[in-house]
Parts: sequence; C-alpha cells; structure tokens
Amino acid sequence: MKRRRGLEAAVVVATMALVAGRVLWQAAEARRVPCPQGYSENAGREERALVLLSRDPEGREAVRNASGVRGRMCFGRTEVPAVTVERTLILRRDAGDAETAARVAHLFLHLSGGFAPVDGFDAHAPCDAQVATALHAEADALDLELRLRQRLHVDAPVLRFEVQAAWDAATNGAAREQLLYDFLVAHPHGGGGVDGLADAYAQRCAEFARASR
Repeated sequence: MKRRRGLEAAVVVATMALVAGRVLWQAAEARRVPCPQGYSENAGREERALVLLSRDPEGREAVRNASGVRGRMCFGRTEVPAVTVERTLILRRDAGDAETAARVAHLFLHLSGGFAPVDGFDAHAPCDAQVATALHAEADALDLELRLRQRLHVDAPVLRFEVQAAWDAATNGAAREQLLYDFLVAHPHGGGGVDGLADAYAQRCAEFARASR
C-alpha cells in the first residue's frame, strides 16, 4: 500500500513538473517572438498598464492567469488591438494608459487556456459550435474590458464601441454578455469598434479542418 501511494505521489509530481515545464516553454517561446514590423515595446507603458490592473481585483486575476504564457506587448498604429497566435499583444500607440490597461485585461483572458483562435481549433469538431464558443469568450472578455473602463474612468477612449450605450443600459451581467455576443454575431465582418471575428474564426476553423484531411 505504501509503495502504491509512493508511486501515485511520484506520478503526481511528474505530472506537475511536465505542466510547469510546458508553461515555462510557452512563456519562453512567446517572449522570443519579436514585435511585428512597425510595432515596438514600451516598458513604461507596459508597467503603467500592469500597475493599473494590479489595483483592481478582476485586473489582478487577469494578470495572474496570463503570467508565464503571454508574449510581448507591442505598440503601434492599429485600429482594434488584438492578440496573435504567438501570444503577442498588439496595442494602440495613441490610447491612454487606462484604456490600454482595460484592453490588456481583455486580451489576457484569451491566453489563460481553451481559446481556439489562439490555441488552435479542433480539426475534427464542427466549426459552428467552436466559433460560437470563441465568440462567447470574446463577449466575456469585452464585458470585462468595459467594466474596467468604467472603474478606471476611461471617459474619452480612442476606440469607441457602438454597443456601449446598450451595454450601459443592460440590467445585469448575463444580459450584457448576451448583448455583446449578439453584437459580434451581427457584425461578422467587423464594424462598430470590433474586428470581423465571426468571419475570421470560421475561416480559420475551416483551414484547420482542411489541413487534417
């Protein structure tokens, strides 16, 4: 019995070591990827964004969950900030620190695992369901971003969301997230402050499926 328990403990330790090693490898690989051409890191701006998030419970949680798996923060000219498959955060150079912090928290949610547009789609599962799951995750992340904008007093953002007024009027969290999901579905090619996520995710999922044949 003691020997069996010892073997079980060894398996647990080995599994934990493998997981820790995978996280460290992901972090090293993400950090190795340079900023795209036309974008650059800005240590001061990155630090200010993280400090702002550290003062908010949800912001702290987003930073903690992305620790060890996120890539660089790259600032430049872009319409809608996003995260790449290399886990690089593409951020607006002209956005204020509080607006940037809220967006960083949004993007960090996509790096905590299980987000197909970053981690890869399942080539053998129906794309419609996977895209819907990804859009629900986007709605959840966007909802966090808007809550943080409120708490960080972002009064004049450079990126404005057409859905903002309706979101402000929604009575509870579930209604807000459903509103954001419906907005993303209604704008498959983008517009109103969002990229064409529904269309892009459907195309990427289809590419995974074709590659597996």
